[in-house]
Amino acid sequence: MPNLDLFHTAYMVIESPRRIFATIARSEQKNYVYLLFSLTGFGLAGLALWLARAGEHSTNFAFLLITLVWSGPLAGLVGFSLAAVIFKTFFRSPYDAITYRQAAALLAYALVPLAASVAFIFPVELAVFGKVLFSFDPSPYAYKPIAFLILAGLDALAALWSIALVLVAFRTVYGVPYPRLIGGMVMALFAILCIIYGESLVIRSLP
Repeated sequence: MPNLDLFHTAYMVIESPRRIFATIARSEQKNYVYLLFSLTGFGLAGLALWLARAGEHSTNFAFLLITLVWSGPLAGLVGFSLAAVIFKTFFRSPYDAITYRQAAALLAYALVPLAASVAFIFPVELAVFGKVLFSFDPSPYAYKPIAFLILAGLDALAALWSIALVLVAFRTVYGVPYPRLIGGMVMALFAILCIIYGESLVIRSLP
């Protein structure tokens, strides 16, 4: 397959992940990888704003949205590209080499549930909670507990789904053993958490 169609491929990730991940690995053009990284990055930036307790400052909500606009794609591109490098390095095999483009493409399409969560659930959270979404005191749970539990539960489900899809992708296409899959995933998650924490420090230092 020379090219990947974004919506068809995303649908197939949900319907038949093993088959479509094999197709993604063989495709000549790994389309929309960085678009998916950038989109999912808004979720990472939201976590960074929360860690920075940005909602507790006198800054208006519009400024927080502007911060999301620049920090979201940045966090996604850096964090998920680094994760792809980790997967390429950690999952390499003497029999079947994994290129960065293949690792990045498999990761990007495994992020489809998270990308959908960012596209459809995150805007609802912003509308419902406003600045409180990025606050510890008061917390979003204290502000609207039922809404928070429902929306946060959907976010958590999307995150777990994407993690499972990453494991399925590299296990199906390259036969990576489960211990290495789990080890690589832990390393990638740690790297992404470091990116989130670093971005929160930058946001906290803003005037």
